[in-house]
Amino acid sequence: MDDYRKTVKNRIVVMSVFNCMAICLIILANMGIFPVANGGHMDFIRGFLTGVIIALELLFVIYIAIFGRTLKNEEALRKQYIRETDERNHAILEKIGGIGYQFLPPLFLTATVVSGFFNQTVFFTLLVCTLVVSLFRGVLKLYYRKKL
Repeated sequence: MDDYRKTVKNRIVVMSVFNCMAICLIILANMGIFPVANGGHMDFIRGFLTGVIIALELLFVIYIAIFGRTLKNEEALRKQYIRETDERNHAILEKIGGIGYQFLPPLFLTATVVSGFFNQTVFFTLLVCTLVVSLFRGVLKLYYRKKL
């Protein structure tokens, strides 16, 4: 359990660093240091980027609080460990495309955010790809949860 405790502490550190980076990015983007791609949809892209970054910050803060609370309670730490190492969840993950498919939506979302600073066409294309992959993954996850 000590190894898992270290893993949770490392997650808290990584999320804290990414949260600080997200705060810096949103400040720099809204100050105009990182200009958004030119065109007719600049306000939409700027709003989307701000919304995504704020949502990520909120997720980081929520998970930091959850993991921090988990570290203080040995029983909660044990339950979290069991939840993460559950064989049924691993089987569902393998059925919907394995670990590689798990990283696709966050990678597409990251590419969408980055492309918003450069090109509107690429931004909207990646946005649609992110939505389609996320919906498809969600549907497969629901299907295999009921089937397995």
